[in-house]
Amino acid sequence: MARALLIKQGKLNPESVSVKNYQGDLDISIGEKIVFKQNNSQMKVSNGELAKVIGFEKDKFNNPKAMMVQMESDSRIVRVDLKEYDQFKHGYANTIHSSQGMTVDSAYIVASENMNANLTYVALTRHKQNIQINYSALTFATNEKETVKTPDGKVSYDHNYKPVEREVTAFENFKKVLGRSETKEFSTDFTLVESKDNLMKSYLNDHRLHLENKRELFGINSKLYSLTSENKTFTKEEIVSEVRASLKSKALLGDEIVKFNGNMNIAKGELVKLTNDLEIKTGLFKKVTFEKGTELKVIDAYKVKDKPVMKARIKNEEYEIPFNKLNLEYSDKYFNEFKDQSKARFDSRHKTEVYTEFREQLLKQKANAPKDNLNAPNQRIKNPNTPNRNTPKY
Repeated sequence: MARALLIKQGKLNPESVSVKNYQGDLDISIGEKIVFKQNNSQMKVSNGELAKVIGFEKDKFNNPKAMMVQMESDSRIVRVDLKEYDQFKHGYANTIHSSQGMTVDSAYIVASENMNANLTYVALTRHKQNIQINYSALTFATNEKETVKTPDGKVSYDHNYKPVEREVTAFENFKKVLGRSETKEFSTDFTLVESKDNLMKSYLNDHRLHLENKRELFGINSKLYSLTSENKTFTKEEIVSEVRASLKSKALLGDEIVKFNGNMNIAKGELVKLTNDLEIKTGLFKKVTFEKGTELKVIDAYKVKDKPVMKARIKNEEYEIPFNKLNLEYSDKYFNEFKDQSKARFDSRHKTEVYTEFREQLLKQKANAPKDNLNAPNQRIKNPNTPNRNTPKY
């Protein structure tokens, strides 16, 4: 879009040369701005550096074999051997992650739901003169609701003593997303949950002896232990969900591109592994075989001759693989390395789930037996000799 506009305005030569890069064929004109996507010590270029194309070197068949560029940072002239290096693309837009360390005169930001305070800070500190941030109301539309509070900060209740709620607008969600912190230590998102969690834990400790033999009737057997247990467990689906959300917040995962086999969400940059051996034809009489467990990094998915294929990088080489040859699952890194890096997310999820479960149980008991002492989970275990104790406050 940016390139087409420059050509229309006469700022870029419409005549271009087709070259190969890591994504496929790329049309490049003299004066084109490109960005390097991988460090190269021989050329002394770094990932994210910008350059201007000033010429091409062609072979005897008039095919481009090298590209001459002028670095934007120090005006050096660099020769890019197109057979040796293909990690570049048009430099009209960058991800926030790849723009770290970059300085530009004017910055134009397109906000996404994967942003957080860290990425927002990077995006808002790239410019020297002008900055413009844009967002889509459709992208940030949400079904989320929040409780209405009085001027003194207390929750408002209706005549049925239910919290009054209102819908969160797209702009409010936009501000929340761009201001959220990845780590819980610097966020107020879970302050309320933690205070409620501490209240519940204190209540259970005070009444542990009474509940010990009666917790089955109260329906909190497993939840009682999960509050104090260090061995918190999550399902495979929950782990994948939290890890992928964490990777997206760091801009390590891109847009969703396919729902593989109808149940496995795959985005650009996704790490997956083979669950069976894979054989790929690389030429008329050539083929390469990869064993079960080999890791792939997904680049894209599209159709070739009406057949769906996945473009993926395997051991630093790129391949187009037909879907019908693939059997995949998420990389083991999602369940160890990436899970450990997302510890704050899992802790927060655990606290939220435990608090919600306990609150529902206590409110149900309070509604069903309002005259009973809350120490007695139901009427069958009343004990007239049980001393009165303070009930939890909400």
